[in-house]
Amino acid sequence: MNPFASGIANATIRIAGVWPLYGLTGQPSSVFTDAIEYEALPAEIADLIPDYDDTFDHADIDWDMVLDAALNKGLHDGVLLLAERPVYEPLDNATPGKPRACSYSWGFTAGRLFYGSSLNDALRQAINWGEAEWASACAPEDAAPAEQGEVA
Repeated sequence: MNPFASGIANATIRIAGVWPLYGLTGQPSSVFTDAIEYEALPAEIADLIPDYDDTFDHADIDWDMVLDAALNKGLHDGVLLLAERPVYEPLDNATPGKPRACSYSWGFTAGRLFYGSSLNDALRQAINWGEAEWASACAPEDAAPAEQGEVA
C-alpha cells in the first residue's frame, strides 16, 4: 500500500482539495476563502498579506494580488492542500496510561490549508497534523508529548 494512503487512513484525515499554485491564476479567491473558513492560512501565504491575522475580515483581501506575490516569491512550484478531519468527542472512559476512546462523524469536520513545496511535502504536513489532532483529543491523559508519533 502507498505510504501516504496508509498515513492518511491512520491519521483519520481526508483530502478536500489540492491546487498547484501556478494553476490558480484567475480563480484564487474561491480556494482561499473556502479554506480560511476553517483556520488561518499557511505562513507562506499569510506572510504575503500586509497586516494579516486570522481574526480580520478576509473579504477585503485581494487574492489575485496574493497569488501574484506568491508566484513572484518563487512559490509557483508549490501546492496548496486542504485537509479535513472529523471533530473528535472523547468518551469518558479514561484509564491511566491507556488511550481514551473517541467518537466522531465525518458530518462535522475541521480543516486546515497546507502549503508544500511538493505534493508529498503537503501530504506529510497534513498527516502529521491529523495524527497530532487525534493524539490531542484521544491520547491517554497522562501521555507525554514525546510519546506522540510523527510521519517521517
